[in-house]
Amino acid sequence: MKKMLVLIFIVLSVVYLTLSIPEINTPKKISFENIKGASVTVNKEKAKVIKNEITPIVKKVIPEQGKQEEHSQISFIKRLKEEKIIQARVEDGYAIAYGDVLLGEVDADSMEKPVFVESTPMNLWDSNKIHYFIEPDLANKMEVEKAIEIINQTTVMEFIPFDTWDVDGIVFRTGKNNCYSYLGKIGGIQPIMLSPQCKVTEILHEILHALGFIHEQSRSDRDEYIDIIWDNIIPEYYSQFQIVPESYMLTVEGTDFDFSSIMLYRPDSFSKEEGRKTMQPKGAGQFNLKIENFSKIDIERIDRIYRK
Repeated sequence: MKKMLVLIFIVLSVVYLTLSIPEINTPKKISFENIKGASVTVNKEKAKVIKNEITPIVKKVIPEQGKQEEHSQISFIKRLKEEKIIQARVEDGYAIAYGDVLLGEVDADSMEKPVFVESTPMNLWDSNKIHYFIEPDLANKMEVEKAIEIINQTTVMEFIPFDTWDVDGIVFRTGKNNCYSYLGKIGGIQPIMLSPQCKVTEILHEILHALGFIHEQSRSDRDEYIDIIWDNIIPEYYSQFQIVPESYMLTVEGTDFDFSSIMLYRPDSFSKEEGRKTMQPKGAGQFNLKIENFSKIDIERIDRIYRK
């Protein structure tokens, strides 16, 4: 009888304790099938976003110019700004402008090079908090994590791992060649494409593109600060030195040219011969040849735009 009473007491005690313990909310395991705006493939070993369906489709708007003399090409590049046209090359099914800026996927009938597209307004992010995801098979995952640590610690930005797919954000994805990003927010989950060669400095550069920051040498007022030495540039790379439409100047307007910006190319970029400069500062400006991180002005610009 005593044993029965003891057993009943133990059972009642367990029930009481169970009812008294508050429910612990464990985070839901993220399902790749819930990714908004993306089609996905899932296998037993890894899951990977394979296509961002909200990617804007690039339309060809003017015919290819054909083979031109170098001086004609230079004049043509300069004229694109006046007509609000962006020249891009096609790579891996994407139109890419300014060297590393994704414009969108290209129709199957527009695969010849180059393509020309109308510039569209650039959108900034609504908040300094941006969700991100790193694809499992990305070779430079550690470099991405370091870049995110730097931007979170040195600026007002707060990059947060995805805990839901019902928000806009960025996915760091493996790319075949170089490093690429869209300019500003395009909506949905947008990619930053990284080849295995992309290091922390390049990743920070691409993150700033995603935040809406242009190349320093592509500013619409760059001719006040630097000279482009066209004669030293390999002709096929002339488009790397296009000036952006005025609407893309939002993140740098009101600030001087920054010779230490992580968004500035080296002064000998795309040179016909090693050591020959393709950009020359005017006045007392000097290129910083050891850029590895954000400059003071980079940080000030980020904080000015995204401080809430």
